Amino acid sequence: MKPAMSLKGPLQGKIRFACSYLASGVALFVLSATFFLCKPFFHSTLIIPQHGFIGGTMYYIRNLIQLLIKTKPVQLLVPEHEKEQYSEAYSKQVAGIRSFKDEFDHPEVYFDKAHSLYKYYRLRIVQQRVCILRHAIATRSNRLLVSATHPGRFSFAFLFPGRMSYILHTLPWIDLDIGNKNTIASGLSKPGKSIIAVSAYLKGEIIRYWGLSSLESKIHVIRNFYEPLNKVHPQRKEVIGILTLGNLIPDKNPKLWIDMARELSKKHRNIAVEWVWAGQGPMYEELKSLCANEENIHFAGWVDDVDKLYAGSAIYLQPSMAESAGIGIIGAMAHGIPAVVSDKGGTTESVEHGITGYLCNPGERDRYISYIEKLILNPEIRERLGSKARERFEKMFTKSLWEERISGLLNQCL
Repeated sequence: MKPAMSLKGPLQGKIRFACSYLASGVALFVLSATFFLCKPFFHSTLIIPQHGFIGGTMYYIRNLIQLLIKTKPVQLLVPEHEKEQYSEAYSKQVAGIRSFKDEFDHPEVYFDKAHSLYKYYRLRIVQQRVCILRHAIATRSNRLLVSATHPGRFSFAFLFPGRMSYILHTLPWIDLDIGNKNTIASGLSKPGKSIIAVSAYLKGEIIRYWGLSSLESKIHVIRNFYEPLNKVHPQRKEVIGILTLGNLIPDKNPKLWIDMARELSKKHRNIAVEWVWAGQGPMYEELKSLCANEENIHFAGWVDDVDKLYAGSAIYLQPSMAESAGIGIIGAMAHGIPAVVSDKGGTTESVEHGITGYLCNPGERDRYISYIEKLILNPEIRERLGSKARERFEKMFTKSLWEERISGLLNQCL
């Protein structure tokens, strides 16, 4: 008697795929039905945060959580390898923190039906919908919020059948693949879905790179804010402080910053000027070592009390290649400090050239130096521009304005 032939090769793979697709489809049907039947009784908000625990992105999402927990329970859904970090930061504020392993990893997606991997992409979409529904039901959440620093990450959120807002903090730099574009566009077109951009410039870039011109009305601009701590720090009149806040990466232009600091320090030896860059990042050790022998140029690393730094500063400098918004600039405005910043990105929405500070093309080294020098040598100009910066802050970047705008948008989606 011949032994039964085992299923091997392509046939075995096809059967496994069909079983997986069938199981996922059944799970999607059951979970979808459960969600829609129970949704009227769900009142929590599920947040997927991605902020790296630094800068304006962290500031935005932390304050959003504080705002939401006043009225409804909030739960977080985070990558498993980051759960401990998020637990330390938020466990006392939120109702719970759930984690995922690899269900939401960004897949290599293909939307060409003729492509050999198309069917696997479709299965991936079904599995992602199953996973997000499972977490929503477990947390009794009828609303999903995503805070992303990597443009397009967590695009599966647009598959969520309830209310969903996708908050983007970082400028897109490449076109999304057609699969993710389709997922975002088809999801965004449905009621209760929105994208929040932290500047009008960022909104324009989202539309351009993600191909969403027909859905422009679903993309909203809600800028960040700054709220100084309730501390009074005496300002140092004997030293002109030049401050920069930011992650130490090439896009922030730190080597140009050092070059300018050295040139102006050498040129104006008789004026007490101190240059401080506060922030961590992959270039921190290299740059700190580079300036180890400079008496007035400092890389301070992470600083908890940035208001103390602002109080000791007369000029704010941000020579980045581009910024989506720049919370450091908003903080400077709150403290009445004029800023010299890049003209690429959302910075042009906070700094008015010649009125609250100066704008420069990132490559215009001499122009940067000219404006910084002008502010160093003219305290009356610093005072006038700083006063106007504070006025603009009060009109555009206070916490009360931010709360009003974001609450209004989220309630609109009810």
